[in-house]
Amino acid sequence: MLELKRIDNKLSLITEQGNLYVDFLDNALYNRISKLKVANELIARACGLHKRSRPIILDATAGLGNDAYILANFGAKLILIEENPFIFKLLEDGIWRLQASSLPCKNNFLKIYNKSAQEIIPQICNNMQPDIIYLDPMFEKIKKNTASKKEMQILQNLIATQNTDNLLELALTYAAKVVVKRARKGGFLANKKPNHQIIGSANRFDVYLRSYHA
Repeated sequence: MLELKRIDNKLSLITEQGNLYVDFLDNALYNRISKLKVANELIARACGLHKRSRPIILDATAGLGNDAYILANFGAKLILIEENPFIFKLLEDGIWRLQASSLPCKNNFLKIYNKSAQEIIPQICNNMQPDIIYLDPMFEKIKKNTASKKEMQILQNLIATQNTDNLLELALTYAAKVVVKRARKGGFLANKKPNHQIIGSANRFDVYLRSYHA
């Protein structure tokens, strides 16, 4: 049984595996953000961010918003899509509390949609053209005895099997660049080889350019 409940001013989802919430004001996250450098953040490098860049990035699989928050702190403007209604409520609450804070990135979240990405991407892009569309499909199942992955396990139980292969073609229709997060040794999304990759120890980011995938 799932229940949304406000605990310590944070909207939390109560599950059998534990509580899930979004807190962009967390001290550990703040310490990480305070030391951000493009050279150290694979996602920033994949999106081509730098001090003077202010791209509009459409995150079509927003989840708990961790990657979006990193991008916002590099100056990107974010439009978020999250289909699951429970995760959407948590993310919406986290953004609301962030926007009530004094943090410099608080206004970089432009809009959040509780819709299917396939349904809403054309509507969004007809009104506001994103520079980049970001996709983070759910990775393979993680072993249940991995305590450090509890948050991911809850997400995997909440989100039904995602049909994200066709999202890549849709994204390339509406953005010149599409960035896809994958497990380091995972296969290509839709079996499509990217133009280039930014590879880390656990994850990688596949970068697709529309001009090469017409």
